[in-house]
Amino acid sequence: MLTIHPSHGEGGLATGRAHGGEDPRREGPRSGSGTMSSMHTTGPALPGTVPAYDLRVSIQGTEPEIWRRLRVPETITVPELHRALQTAFGWENRHLFGIRCVDRHGQPRVIIGPDDAAEEMGDEPASGVVLFELLDAQQAGPATLEYEYDFGDAWTHLFEVVGPAELPAGTVRCIGGANRGPVEDAGGTSGYARLIEALADPADEDHQDLAGWYTFATGQDAGTFTPYVFDADALNLRLDALAKRRWPEPPRTRKSTPSSGPCSGCSLRRALTDCS
Repeated sequence: MLTIHPSHGEGGLATGRAHGGEDPRREGPRSGSGTMSSMHTTGPALPGTVPAYDLRVSIQGTEPEIWRRLRVPETITVPELHRALQTAFGWENRHLFGIRCVDRHGQPRVIIGPDDAAEEMGDEPASGVVLFELLDAQQAGPATLEYEYDFGDAWTHLFEVVGPAELPAGTVRCIGGANRGPVEDAGGTSGYARLIEALADPADEDHQDLAGWYTFATGQDAGTFTPYVFDADALNLRLDALAKRRWPEPPRTRKSTPSSGPCSGCSLRRALTDCS
């Protein structure tokens, strides 16, 4: 957990616990060893694809575990990764974020976003940092990289490198996961667990208050709250929309066509005023 600047957070809900479960679809090892491999992590990509990471990202302390299996390009920047994680876990980008890691050169780094917050805190700004600097796709296992969102609630996302991958250019994909993401400003893992517990039991002494808070915080009726549902197809549609905003396709060049008459090269205005 990033605890360097705890004063930049906000309070949340009451505390509690929820019952947990194991991830039945996990792939890849839980630990890895060895020295840093060469900076080239994958072989030549297939036509139309780019080298990518296959990552398992989980939110520390959630029971049952909230996790996503993501494929992201090696060249994704830290701000772009932040937006992808926000989308993947249903966050709303209301708070500061940070990454703490030991990079591929063995250097400890604390990276903060947005950049103005990094300047205020005296840490490294996120802009311009590429994930390729921080993670080795060949080094499978738990990574020395944590992403923390909302320094008050302290949602710590743990990374595990499954291995190298290839990805269609300009895309991010989710290939697995479990459970919906937490509710913003729920008070961290204990507050969110208490929210789940209270909303599931109409007889709970906090049910009415927390149902009202949930509606206020999300704009949705508390009766629609489904903490154990995850829809990868719906998430990929949102990731596609994000990718189109972040990496729009370059404009296509029109091929010139043979002239079909004296007005073929005229603009609309000239066609209306100059051509007969």
